[in-house]
Amino acid sequence: MPEWLQWTLGGIAGVAMLYLLFFFIVLLFISNFNKRLKKRREALRLLLAQRKDITLALFQKVVEAKIQVTIAIQNKINELSNKEIGLFNHYEIFGYAPELEKVSKIVFELAEANKTLKKSDEYIQFVKELAELDEMKRQHIAIYNADINGYNYWIKLMSYRHILKRLGFHEKKRLE
Repeated sequence: MPEWLQWTLGGIAGVAMLYLLFFFIVLLFISNFNKRLKKRREALRLLLAQRKDITLALFQKVVEAKIQVTIAIQNKINELSNKEIGLFNHYEIFGYAPELEKVSKIVFELAEANKTLKKSDEYIQFVKELAELDEMKRQHIAIYNADINGYNYWIKLMSYRHILKRLGFHEKKRLE
């Protein structure tokens, strides 16, 4: 075999090895982002569960204060108390969050309409806790979106895009 052919085959083999090495590095980054995204989804699930608990506790105070509550609101609260947020998958978490926020807002508006309940220490504590939860949620969503950007960057690398797509890696959507 001529020497130039040996050098050419050695160069091609070297390039192929580098290509594979970088492919495994890309897979490592993608795996890392997937783990981080999973942790963020779990954190968001926990924040929703805490919001649910605060909403139900405040509703209990509304009932104890003998505030008139419509049947529609009672049905929403019953539905909320029967939801097991811990069993939601991440698509259900993202889909249920706006509904939970609406119910929570309704309960807080009911409590705020009552002067004695509005001045109570418990109500003030619930409002404070809810504000803290909202701030943590915004932070988690910002970090989640940053991780989504990183994940999407790595799966769109030009030289590996088609291989990764065939392996089942698809672009993920950001939270708004």
